[in-house]
Amino acid sequence: MTYHDSAIHDASIYALSGQEETAIAILEEWVNRGGATSLVQQQIRHGLVVLTNDPRYQSILRTVNSRLSEQMTNLARWEASGEMLPIPEEVSSPAMKPPGE
Repeated sequence: MTYHDSAIHDASIYALSGQEETAIAILEEWVNRGGATSLVQQQIRHGLVVLTNDPRYQSILRTVNSRLSEQMTNLARWEASGEMLPIPEEVSSPAMKPPGE
């Protein structure tokens, strides 16, 4: 895939057209290949809300959120050890500040 959200877009099209099995399969493949975009933030923007109650989708979300949590833990450890510069607050807590503030 050349565009990082293409699987999310494809899954959204299938989900919104009632083809939930295909949407779930696309998302599962994307996650298995290492996809870790925050689906919680993407689900409304891309129409994945229709999958919210599907246990397979909930499992996908848990996997993605676990990966993101692990990444944030690594970043905090590297920051604390001096291996990297401090993470700007707008990066570590993007929901706290609207863009441009």
